[in-house]
Amino acid sequence: MLQGDMKMNIADQLAVHAQTSPNKTAVVIGSTKLTYAELNDSANQSARGLAAAGAAGQHTALHAANHSAWIQMFFGALRAGSIPVIMDPAWRPHETEDVLQRTQPAVILTDQPGHITLPETSAVSPQILTTGDHASFQTWISEQSTNPILLSNQHQTLLIGFTSGTTGHPKGYMRTHRSWIESFFVSNPELGLTGEDTIIVPGPLSHSLNLYALVHALILGATVELLPKFQPGNVLNALKRHASTVLFLVPTLTQSVLNKADRTRENIRAPKAIICSGAKWTEASKQQAEHLFPETDIFEFYGSSEASFVSLLTPAGRQAHPETVGRPFERVHISIRDDDGSELSVGQTGRLHVKSPLVFSGYYGDDEATNQVCLDGWVKMSEYARLNHEGFLTIAGRAENMIVSGGLNVYPEEVETVLKLLPEVTEAVVTHFEDSFRGERICAYVMWHDEPLTLQQLKTHCRTYLSDYKVPHQLESVTELPYTPSGKVARSELQPKEAPLHE
Repeated sequence: MLQGDMKMNIADQLAVHAQTSPNKTAVVIGSTKLTYAELNDSANQSARGLAAAGAAGQHTALHAANHSAWIQMFFGALRAGSIPVIMDPAWRPHETEDVLQRTQPAVILTDQPGHITLPETSAVSPQILTTGDHASFQTWISEQSTNPILLSNQHQTLLIGFTSGTTGHPKGYMRTHRSWIESFFVSNPELGLTGEDTIIVPGPLSHSLNLYALVHALILGATVELLPKFQPGNVLNALKRHASTVLFLVPTLTQSVLNKADRTRENIRAPKAIICSGAKWTEASKQQAEHLFPETDIFEFYGSSEASFVSLLTPAGRQAHPETVGRPFERVHISIRDDDGSELSVGQTGRLHVKSPLVFSGYYGDDEATNQVCLDGWVKMSEYARLNHEGFLTIAGRAENMIVSGGLNVYPEEVETVLKLLPEVTEAVVTHFEDSFRGERICAYVMWHDEPLTLQQLKTHCRTYLSDYKVPHQLESVTELPYTPSGKVARSELQPKEAPLHE
């Protein structure tokens, strides 16, 4: 799979494939196709341009939607010894300005030059390159040589990505070349990806799942079909075009694709695998996937931008423990601890800690935030969780989402997982409303696959898996839910129509 040692630059693997399979298609995006030879040459050209712009040893900001230039610039930055700063083009202007102020990039690639406001206190004057209409990137890259440059110093840091975390303030997590290479080695035997596959990446590269899928595919020597923008019909068309396809999706986008396939009833080539992460995937949606694509392997994994892969729920594991997120990946160690940091027993719920060679190296420019989560080689996760006697991990919920009802702690994600076991449920979100009697009461927002269930039926189901105090007090049947740009439910935007009387 990989040639070289663990100190290698990930971009070096492109040169290997350019030598062994120069004419093989590396990337397809819209009408643009790049072979491995072309991608390798353009990475060299980008590297030379970045070096000339003073980006070697500095940062290169990528602030654009999916585009071939994004990929060329990403690998070019790695070749030049520059650290890519992954920015979300959907950010508000003040968020963009804040990240530019903190990272001080030497070069910025953007498809929204009007949205780039350089901080008045900026210590550098970056070169701004554009894609899309009136693009300057193509002119810039065409002026560069395709000869590789030699790095005098190799950065350990692969990239700086951003996650809002619990504060809404984007935190820059740093991942190293080694941590991603380790992630490739750990995940590949479990997921069964090969260089003969076509990896379909429907989501934006500014989100870590999609960027990881792209880079993993190119490291393998596979072909990537990157969609300029997510549309369910375009995903199905990509499945028709390629054999041995693998889909990387978050659950909400997966459901959109399945619904489209269900409605069209076209002759669609089944993917080799669907790999889903980002939130708990509903049982109804998995059953729909199995019905539409009975030969497809279905994988659900739990992880984060900081911890990378944590656990995997395989088809066999799902049959035994569907409410869990599976067992830890190889070389991933899990510890469940109380608030004092003491190890808890099997079956007890506590703060999840993860230790592995896959984890991040800290938050950029934020030692305080780093020290809060990085503890003697362990990463303290935002989630509370528990392990069963067979080593399966159940996520109870995130600390900031916890509901205190009648003086007892309820994690909404745990209740949502149980609700999603019902085949009638398409999506479920649990939140709370204020109540003078209990403090906070539990409300379930449910999208139904077909006929809705009653609140009493919902309660009966929940009591099979949950203690009484975790059972929802109110049911809101909805036809749609608000989502964040990353495809997760915007929990804070949900409010019940009216509070019920005390029971």
